[in-house]
Amino acid sequence: MRQVLPSNGQITDEAKETIQECISKFINYVSKEANEIRKVEQRKVISANDLVAAMSRLKLGHYAEPLLTYLNRYREVEGTDDFIQALRMRQGGYSSLQIHTDCISIVDLLQFQHPKDISVLWIQQELLEFIGSFVVRHVKKVSRSMVAQAHCFADLAHRCNFMRCINFF
Repeated sequence: MRQVLPSNGQITDEAKETIQECISKFINYVSKEANEIRKVEQRKVISANDLVAAMSRLKLGHYAEPLLTYLNRYREVEGTDDFIQALRMRQGGYSSLQIHTDCISIVDLLQFQHPKDISVLWIQQELLEFIGSFVVRHVKKVSRSMVAQAHCFADLAHRCNFMRCINFF
């Protein structure tokens, strides 16, 4: 988030905590559903496929299909030299220690799937809409400062790359 702020801009600790709390609750929400799937199938470990299925069950199916495609591609090329080189190029020169498989741009994957229908701005708006509805359902007290921080985050997300916002956390 700091990369897109003006040099004199600041992010309050409360804003960081609010976003981190929302992300933690979202992860818990999806993980809980994936755990239910695991229990029904009587397995001991939650798999990546369980997480994709959980997203479908939570009415996030429009994200599940591209994520499954991403997961399958990742499994095909994982560990190959071409894969590592592509990661480094896509991340704009980050060192290999900073590169994580989740940082491969889902935006690129979605645009490959539906190049005419999906833009980066659309994905950012979808994410913000989902985070907003998630906060309303799961955060008990919503103060004016939280609303202001959400608007600030929305503005930041529109001014910067989608994955950079996520990678900050």
